[in-house]
Amino acid sequence: MSKKIAAFQLTVANIPPAILATVGEDLNTHLTTIQSVVRIVRNKAGHGLSAKPPLREQVYVYLQLLVPFLGYVTRLRAAV
Repeated sequence: MSKKIAAFQLTVANIPPAILATVGEDLNTHLTTIQSVVRIVRNKAGHGLSAKPPLREQVYVYLQLLVPFLGYVTRLRAAV
């Protein structure tokens, strides 16, 4: 998985500045944050019975991160 993350981050780092200006300069920060959250949740879910449901506060934070992320994805898709 770490190879896929490294390849993804390299791809994001190579996005042309003109597209970044359209999408948002802090795209890399948001994508890295979401990627970290997905990796952590995926790791917890992979442990089957030992995994506990997320706390209400965690779900709230995930939803708060989702809205800006979707905005970036939408702008990125429109720019490309």
